[in-house]
Amino acid sequence: MIDKLSKIIMLIIITYSLSGQEGTTYEAGKLLIKVSTPFSYIDNSGAVTTTEKQWFNTLATYYEIHKLKPIFSNSEGDMDLYYYIEFDYLYTVNQVKYSFFNEQEILSAWVNHIGEAFGEDQLYDQQWALENIQAFDGWQIGSGQFNVVIAIVDFGIDLGVNPIDPQSHHEDLRNHLWNGNGLYGINIDDDTAYPNSHDGDTHGTMTAGVAAAATWNDIGIAGLAGGGFNNEAGLLIMAVKISSFRRENEISSSIQIATDSGAHIINISGGWIETFECNPSNEPRELTPIETAVNYAYNNGLTIVAAIGNNSTYFNDE
Repeated sequence: MIDKLSKIIMLIIITYSLSGQEGTTYEAGKLLIKVSTPFSYIDNSGAVTTTEKQWFNTLATYYEIHKLKPIFSNSEGDMDLYYYIEFDYLYTVNQVKYSFFNEQEILSAWVNHIGEAFGEDQLYDQQWALENIQAFDGWQIGSGQFNVVIAIVDFGIDLGVNPIDPQSHHEDLRNHLWNGNGLYGINIDDDTAYPNSHDGDTHGTMTAGVAAAATWNDIGIAGLAGGGFNNEAGLLIMAVKISSFRRENEISSSIQIATDSGAHIINISGGWIETFECNPSNEPRELTPIETAVNYAYNNGLTIVAAIGNNSTYFNDE
């Protein structure tokens, strides 16, 4: 069950984007499932995925499932029971979801939500938000310590045309980048690739800068925790690159991987509204992948910060 604080954190995360939006909030041809026992064999090399479970192979053949992969790389608790699948677009998500629900080994199945982004230095005078929150006064107490790592779950950050060279990285971030794996961050789609957004979407670079761009370096903006006071060097930025769709499986995996990689804070700047059906019997339901990821991070002592959306949406007290 989710404890009260985790519920609060979860509410923040699941309400941070699609507020007020109409239209599809999940991907066609994708599904998230939780099984009673993990798969021990998965082969995605053919036209149809095969496993050691005959019930899954039957569904895979019927719905032309061509990808099955774990959401989490960690097996703590029941994290190894969550999987991501892709199937032929000819079939609707609800059609496939309800077929999985009919299988005895399926504990639950969910759509794969997608979301949207929210989200003396040269430009300091233009940063009205710092004045509003009295940042200068706060910096006298603390301005960010280098042994604290903040994971920025977004589109990656600008590492330039030659990411292997630190001098190619964004000038206001280059001295604040975590490099625990030799890649200056984590790429969820490819763990051998840099989390680079050069010539791409700048949202992740902007978010990282707001959090921890170097302060008082005569360049760009002042990060809220970018150091510069009391001999503090500022936070370390762990770039965690996900796709532009901000898929639920990617964000869930990002939370787990950032936790295991040593992050102390996780920032997420995009998401969706999620509602749950009334449960009059009060029977416990299966946790969604992102709830499982949030609990994992919280139980490991992390702080999760997430936007609550660009639009006005009202929630009741419950």
